[in-house]
Order: sequence, then structure tokens, then C-alpha cells
Amino acid sequence: MGEARSVVAGRYRQASEVGPERNRLEELGCGLLLRYVLGVRHDSDLAFGEFGKPRLARARLARTRLARSWRAAGEGTATRAEAGRGDAAGTASSAESDAAGGVGSRLDDDAAGGIGLEFNLSNDVGLAVLAVSARPIGVDIENVPATYTSPVELVARKYYSEEQRARIGDGSAYDQRVAWAQAWTRMEAILKARGTGFSLDPRKHPEALDGWELWSCERDGCVITVAVDVPFEVELHEIGADAALDALGP
Repeated sequence: MGEARSVVAGRYRQASEVGPERNRLEELGCGLLLRYVLGVRHDSDLAFGEFGKPRLARARLARTRLARSWRAAGEGTATRAEAGRGDAAGTASSAESDAAGGVGSRLDDDAAGGIGLEFNLSNDVGLAVLAVSARPIGVDIENVPATYTSPVELVARKYYSEEQRARIGDGSAYDQRVAWAQAWTRMEAILKARGTGFSLDPRKHPEALDGWELWSCERDGCVITVAVDVPFEVELHEIGADAALDALGP
């Protein structure tokens, strides 16, 4: 982990030095993905919204791997998400919007002042996920519960719709617990895309969850969901810490 710590922003380096190993790996994975995809080297490269959602402090990313790959892709590419494990293996995904315009044309405007990217991070069970878009975006990853315990069931009763609870049933089957994780990640991804998180209570403001496009997948016993305010498609890839470090070079 020492080599990875040396290339990430200070906040992620510090977070990777305390707490349980799983949490340390997740924080390191977040920092490494930000460096690998967006070129984030220092805390000063990041800024934070009113409710803590991170964003790039500087829009100009001409030298980043992401900018190069999007320029090569051309118009229509709207969202890219990358994920990686802090230790060895991981996943990555890219998404394309059906909306007019797209990041390709936005990136061509870089010389005029910046590419206006947004991103979002999530982590669980040693896996870090980074989603990047020209649109407001949220991503969440949640481990599929091994059993349907009382605390898990309480979340469903407090936050899920009648239709969602019907899919979950008694939670005895794996598919039912996947449905639980899908419901949670979809709600949280939307709230993160809005930039509010749970400071906006979806029980009091259910309309806050309307109008978002969602994509979910099951990966390594987890559910990952991405929320964007325009239609999009996702292509999943693998990326590991070693590969990211090799790509960054000495």
C-alpha cells in the first residue's frame, strides 16, 4: 500500500492509515481512482459542496487519461465510471448518453476554459467506485446482505416503497436480498447525484427521487447503481491497483 499512498491526495492517504484494513483499502482505492482517472494529486484539486459532495476544484484536465480517452471516443460519451479494489482487482465502467451533444463536444471546448466534469465516489467491502460525467451523477455500492436481519428489514420498512418491499419478501432468498441492495443503492445514488445525500429525507420528499435514469449491476456480491439525469448506457471493465500504478508510471 505504500506505493499507492505516495501518489494519492493527502486526505485519502491519511484515511488509508487508520481504521480496519477494509476501510483503509477502500479509502486508498478512492484516492487511487481519482489520481488514475482524473489526475487528482492534492487536496487542493478538490472542492466540496454544501452537503459534502466532492467536485473538481479546477475544470481543466487536458493531460488526464480520462480527457484523452473521451476525446478519442468523440461525441455522445456522457459518463464514465471506474472502480477498483485497494489491494488487487476491481471493475470499471463507461456510460454513453442518448442526449444531444455530449462530452465529446464539451471536451473540445477545453481550450476555451474547461470541461466541466462532475464525479462521485462510493465504497464498500473493499471495493471503490468512481463515476464521472458531464451531468450531475451519483453512484453507490452496497454489499448484498448475507442474511435478512432485523436492522436490514428495518431499513426496508423505513425507506422502501410497497412495491420494493414486495420484491424483497421475507428476504430468505438471495435474489430477494439483491432486490434490497438495489432499492438502497438506487435511492442513495439519486440523493448523491442531487448533492444532498440524506440531508434531504426521501420519506418527506419522495419527489426528489423522480426524473433520474438508473443503471444497476451485481458484481462480486455487491450491487452498484449509477444515477444520471439523462439516459445512458454502461460498459463494465476491470482495473486493479497494480495496473493503475503501472499506468501512472514512476
